[in-house]
Formats: sequence, structure tokens, C-alpha cells
Amino acid sequence: MSDEIWTFVGRKGKSARKPVVKHQAPSNDAPPFAYKHKASAPSVPDKDASAILLGKVRRHVDVMRRSPFLGHLFDALDGHIASRKVEDTPLVIQLVCYGLGSFTSSNAAYQLACAVHIREWLAGHAAIHLQHACLFDPIMTQDDAVVASAMDFDVLTTNEQGHRRATKSLQTLFFMPHCGKQLYQNVLLANWESLQYVFILGNSFSAYDDRVVAAADRHKSIFSALVPYVDEVAVGKIAKSWDEYVQYDAAFNDMRYGRPRDAPLIKTWHSLHAFPATKVEAAIRDGVLARPTGSFDVGTDEDLM
Repeated sequence: MSDEIWTFVGRKGKSARKPVVKHQAPSNDAPPFAYKHKASAPSVPDKDASAILLGKVRRHVDVMRRSPFLGHLFDALDGHIASRKVEDTPLVIQLVCYGLGSFTSSNAAYQLACAVHIREWLAGHAAIHLQHACLFDPIMTQDDAVVASAMDFDVLTTNEQGHRRATKSLQTLFFMPHCGKQLYQNVLLANWESLQYVFILGNSFSAYDDRVVAAADRHKSIFSALVPYVDEVAVGKIAKSWDEYVQYDAAFNDMRYGRPRDAPLIKTWHSLHAFPATKVEAAIRDGVLARPTGSFDVGTDEDLM
């Protein structure tokens, strides 16, 4: 996700990559939301520019199709999403992508290519009914919207700031590469009472937890609170010897920290997070989900730099 978006202007006049976080949908009384940078968006897309971008994304899709990580990714999705279907009834799901950026960036184009493979997998799975796939980034241009539409994604017209809700009848896979902690917290708090219907593919919650040192900060961290109750699966191992490693590392390097000690040439860069019913019930028993949503504070995103 571009560093030039998701800026929240708070009461202290302090600027950071943060949208408003509230348990309920944003109200008219919410503090102002501003961006450090707003890309120019022509009223009419440039056909030549759109065609060039579309060609680039399609090339990335083809290259990624041959990558070694897709099998790991699909195995994780199959084990934690497709397995949720009840008897002969397909699981109804939506794919929501936040923060990919403008596809003029190679990183954003790679991230869209990954989203395309996820959408195709969901749409082709017998146990899943993909109701729709959508995406949003505030710096997307009209040319980006043309590319997204050509890849079968709907482009959201408003900034939800992560407040989209998942339900039992419409479960949700959020794909959030390079997004800041505040946006993750918004998604979690918007679904505080329905976490079992939420799946998040993006930055590692356990890595966020590992970087919290002070006890007071740990108590305020939503990631530290939820780590015991989430199934986190690292997927997508890329060997440094692979031709596309450098580009993949640049596009996804914030999605999982470190690599296994016994495999120094391997980098793991995706984490899929799921909240099984048994763990949600445990969180309820332990009082975690009874905590006021205003008690959580993500601090800063400096640990992503």
C-alpha cells in the first residue's frame, strides 16, 4: 500500500497513516479524515494508459501462476475457508481488498495479480459461492478502475475506512497487503461480534504482538489480545533463487516478518488469519470480547518501516 494514503488528523494535530477507529460506522461527528496525497483522477480514463496497465497486470498474473507459493496459499484457504461450509450448502463469501495502491506501481500490480488468483480460486471452488469481489484505495485513478474492472473487481466509490461487516450469510475475506495497523484494527472492531465470519490475509498478528514490549502497550494492543484466539497460517514461501524473488519481496515484505531459522533462504510473506468458533467462544469466556472497543490503541506503524 502506498505510504501516501490513509492519513488521520486527530485531536492532537498529529498526522499518521490512520483512519478513524470506532466500533460503529462513522458518524457525522467523526474527526476529519484527510490524505497526504491525492492522485489526480481524470474524469475520462486514458484508453492507452489503461491498456498498458492492464497488460502489465496480466503479465504479473501469468508469472505468478507459475510461482511456488500459490499451492501453499490455496491449501491455507481450503483448510480455513472452504472447510467452513455446512453439509451441501456452499459458503457464501465476499473478497474485499484494501490498500493495493495505484497499479502504475509494480508492487500494486503484483498485489492485484495475487488478488486475481484468490478471486479465481474462490469462484472456482465447489464448496464456495463468491458473491462479489471488490477493492478500494484512495489514490486509485480512473485508469486503475478500468484495470480492476477488467480483472472482474468492483471498485468501491466510498472510503469505508475498514468498517465493512461480515455476517454468517456473507462471510468476508479481507486482503490487506501493506496496510497500517489502524486499518486492521478498524476491520476487527467493526466485526467484534462476528469475528468467526472474518478471514484476513495480510500482516502477521503474531509479529505485531512480538514487537510489543511494555505491559501497558500489550494490554492496549488488539493484536496481543486476539493472538491466543486466532488461527494464523503462514503461507507463500519464496526461495531467494527464484527469478521473481526481488519483486515479490518488495510487494509483500510487510505481510510476514522473518523466516524459519532452519530455512535461511526462504521468506514467508503471507499470513492468513481465521477465527474458528471454538476460539471465539474461548475469547468470550475469557472476557476478551467484553472489553470496550475504545480500550484498544494500535500506537504507530513505525514497526512496519
